[in-house]
Amino acid sequence: MVDILLAKQSRTPNAPEYAETLPGHLELVLRVARTLLAKRGAAVLDMLGLDAKRWQRVLEQAVLSAAALHDLGKANSQFQRLVRGHRLTQAYRHEVLTLVILHQQPALDAWLFSSIPPIARALALRAVAGHHLRFSPDRSLQPQPSGQLTLHLLLDHPDTQAALRCAGAMLSLPEPPRLNATELSLTDDQARPLADWLHKALAGAWEDQDARRCAGAVLALLVAADICASAVIRHGLDPAQWAEETLTYCLSGEDLARVVAHRLKGQPLRPFQEQVASTPSRLTLVTAGCGTGKTIAAYCWAARQAAGRRLFFCYPTTGTATEGFTTYALPDFAESSALVHSRAVYDLMELRESDEQPTAFEQAWSGLTTWGARLSVVTVDTVLGLFQHTRTGLTSFPALAGAAFVFDEVHLYDDRLFRTLLRFLADCRNAPVLLMTASLPPNRRTALEQLACQLREPLTVIPGPAEFETLPRYLVQHVDSQTAIATVEEALCANRRVLWIANTVERAMSLARVAAERGWPVELYHSRYRYRDRLERHRVIMNAFRPDTNRGPVLAVTTQVCEVSLDISADLLVTELAPPPALIQRLGRLNRWALPGTDVAPAPALVLLPPNAAPYRPEELAEGQRWLEAIIGRPLSQQDLREAYEQLASSSPLHPATDVVWLDRMLDSTPQALREPGTTIDVLREEDLPNVKHRADAVGYAIPMLLGPVSRELARWRRCFGIPVAPTGSIDYDTTWGAQWSRSTGGE
Repeated sequence: MVDILLAKQSRTPNAPEYAETLPGHLELVLRVARTLLAKRGAAVLDMLGLDAKRWQRVLEQAVLSAAALHDLGKANSQFQRLVRGHRLTQAYRHEVLTLVILHQQPALDAWLFSSIPPIARALALRAVAGHHLRFSPDRSLQPQPSGQLTLHLLLDHPDTQAALRCAGAMLSLPEPPRLNATELSLTDDQARPLADWLHKALAGAWEDQDARRCAGAVLALLVAADICASAVIRHGLDPAQWAEETLTYCLSGEDLARVVAHRLKGQPLRPFQEQVASTPSRLTLVTAGCGTGKTIAAYCWAARQAAGRRLFFCYPTTGTATEGFTTYALPDFAESSALVHSRAVYDLMELRESDEQPTAFEQAWSGLTTWGARLSVVTVDTVLGLFQHTRTGLTSFPALAGAAFVFDEVHLYDDRLFRTLLRFLADCRNAPVLLMTASLPPNRRTALEQLACQLREPLTVIPGPAEFETLPRYLVQHVDSQTAIATVEEALCANRRVLWIANTVERAMSLARVAAERGWPVELYHSRYRYRDRLERHRVIMNAFRPDTNRGPVLAVTTQVCEVSLDISADLLVTELAPPPALIQRLGRLNRWALPGTDVAPAPALVLLPPNAAPYRPEELAEGQRWLEAIIGRPLSQQDLREAYEQLASSSPLHPATDVVWLDRMLDSTPQALREPGTTIDVLREEDLPNVKHRADAVGYAIPMLLGPVSRELARWRRCFGIPVAPTGSIDYDTTWGAQWSRSTGGE
């Protein structure tokens, strides 16, 4: 038997730090959990619409019991060998063994749970099972081949008893029962009865929607406490004290007023912005096109709705999140803001203009960075990911509780993401929320209105300023490729700035090469670059289109990435036919800076038929064609584009998601996709590995590539920081043109 039970790997396993031992880790998690309940418990109940008189004690009892118990299953012979560096497969994960111990030791169950109501016990058991987000009743309760016939539960170990005594002291429980060592046979399914045992414990509670929301809160708080205790201690800080200090921060109206003043530069608010700022409703929908000042309006709204809270500003893409962070958060909240998305570790390094690596929190535990941030600028995945069990979403939960939320560019959400947004609005029923969009299909607006009706509260809808929304900006025409080329050449000769958008990277690359051969001043921009090079291409395009530059003519050839990531204004737009929402976004890059009262004529937009529908479905392009037929041949405003789309868009009912892991799945805790599946995967080139020393480097050198050509061989590739490494020679790459699979790999 080992002398010391470890909960974490240690450089000195025979003389570990106390926090690395099983008693030490359980004590830390329990202390952090107690802090989270003290600091955020009331906010959690309020956000989820749970009556404190009924649910406060249940929440506290369930979270503390789960924290005291969650890693007890690590007191087993296989885990103790694994944590000491032995290579082996565990027959059961430790959270399953925690439940096995409880199931087989009724005295322990009674000691921990007899003084609390059954519902608190049930929610604690669910949290223990799911706190590593890997529990599935169909898979987790079957022993995995480990090369052993038995497994020893080290229940008589002094450290096991010490952990229980510590928990008992912190929870005001009597002396824990003495437990005996147990040998668990791995030749039969001794864990299989847990499924019925857990189901029986939870079945009654699961009929109550309030109980489900409380169950979600218990699990999220346990995950957050566990991660905080594990991560913060590595930096020599006391996790509970750190949590207490960071979770104190919140915004004031004056804080956000500074952001607005910084952007207005002495100009007064527009009436539209004042209307958004003064809305009294918890739920507000703003439908306004580009250039209307709706982001400033959002911060004006937050100055009223987020005072005394935190603010989460949610964008649909990493690029727009970083741009929003750079423009609005960084100047006024440099020390109390967070940028959270999948590429943030690299963007933060770039913003700091330093080779200094981001902090360990920023690299590995980004959800913790939101705890100390008054303003968090994130991709929507951070917030809505809570509902599908992303680790970042669950870790952020203590900061999400009691916050206000802005969801920008809602029209870019796919149906799965939008349905999860509806579920967020339904279950986080006391959180102030501002939704912003350029256009919204009737079925989505109807879904929001119906949800507000079900919640018995108003949905305030604020349109964009009429003088901007009705300004004629565009003149759309259907043309062939020869006409498009001739028009582009004429525009370039006239010192104009031209944006040409292709639907696929391959066609964009081909078009840019043809333009270069003609001697045109062309710049290429798409998604298939190393991320560090993509940022440089983005800077090149932005500089070429800056309104205050006299650089001269330019042709930017891009793909769909321009639809939200490029804040530019072209004089001429050429685009392949696409679905109406995509075309509306593309047109938003044309004549963007036109202002009411100025003598600016509508700018031309030329639409080409692509050779095939990819990456869209044929029916989506057919809808785009019908939309064009309704608007073509006359000067058009943003309002014209939106109204034409609303007349064509689907009226099929849209309802909140009904299968979110956080609140709907009783036992299965494995994360599910938040968005509809894509066709690309991030990879690293083997040629770049000498430059990849840290996680931020891996992000900077990663390239999003089409999955199809390598789908069969991908599983055999090694990984670096979790990213697949493409073998040498499999990707043809150029910093200007981007990446393609080589012909030997399957070509593109």
